[in-house]
Order: sequence, then structure tokens, then C-alpha cells
Amino acid sequence: MRDVYRTFVTSPENRAQFAATLREIADGAQGPLLYHCTSGKDRTGWMSYVLLRALAVPQATAESDYLASNTFRAAYDAQVRAGLKQSGRMQNPDLLIPLQEVRQDYLDAATARMEADYGSFYGYLTDGLGLDLRTLSKLQGKLVR
Repeated sequence: MRDVYRTFVTSPENRAQFAATLREIADGAQGPLLYHCTSGKDRTGWMSYVLLRALAVPQATAESDYLASNTFRAAYDAQVRAGLKQSGRMQNPDLLIPLQEVRQDYLDAATARMEADYGSFYGYLTDGLGLDLRTLSKLQGKLVR
């Protein structure tokens, strides 16, 4: 999972998608906002972390928000594991837990790669994602009151 998270920073395709999402948020109409991925925790979690940090939310708060997925997903994830065990499809469905959870070390792997490649979070936004000050300003104006 740490390798997957590093690709959020290193993969040109991933960076292009994260940048496109941020541009769409900045340029979109006012109103409710919804974005998600297959499980709603890894790419969505990184996107939420990046968006919050781009809006000047403190790093610790953005990390806490990312980790909150574990609280909201815990019952469903346990139910999935129980169903797999009961059906006989897996002898030890607890092996899935690292795939079902978000973890600080997954996020740390991505942020360490980001700092190594771009020097800072701002460098990731501008050099890694290719966002300009106008786009970042539009995000602030749209989402911060």
C-alpha cells in the first residue's frame, strides 16, 4: 500500500488525474461537491488530503480527516471479512485489513516522496500537479468562507 501511495506522487497519470480533479473543483459551479474512487479511501483520501492542504488546513488536521475513514468504514469492512470467512472463500480474511484500512504510514510514504521529489507541498501543487496561483486562489475563494 505504501508503494501505491507513492505512485500518487510519482505517476504522471495519477498526477494528471489529481490535477484535473482540483481544476474541476476550482472551475465548477457552486454547490455540493462529490468525488470518490472504487473504495473511497485511497485515491479519495489522498485527494481530500491534498485539497485540504491546498486550502491551508493544518497538516495534522488533514491527516486526522484522512484517518477518519477507518472509523466510518470499520463496521462494513468487518462485515465483508466475516462474510468471506463464513462463505469459505478465505480462511483468514483478516489478511485484508491492510487493504481495507487507511494508515498513517501510507500517507507518510506519499508525503515523503512528495517532499523528496518536489521539496514541499507547494512544490507538489505547482511543479507536480502543474497548478497555477490562479487555480489555487479559485479553490480558496470557492471553498473557504
